[in-house]
Amino acid sequence: TFYSVFFCSYRKAASVISKYPFKIKSGAEAKKLEGVGAKIAEKIDEFLATGKLRKLENIRKDDTSSSINLLTRVTGIG
Repeated sequence: TFYSVFFCSYRKAASVISKYPFKIKSGAEAKKLEGVGAKIAEKIDEFLATGKLRKLENIRKDDTSSSINLLTRVTGIG
């Protein structure tokens, strides 16, 4: 299903980023990593600029799924 692919993509990106030995300073930098595509790179830029993800904030209002909340625990971005 769409959501399975969506969660899998985010999990993969989160795993790759958390293993990266440096702090990610931009979506463009993250996009160079295998498993991080353009949409995730855009979300990284949004998070770095605002400290929030609009989409995540909307989802949290409706869903406390641990798969979504996984993104808030990714280290190595900042």
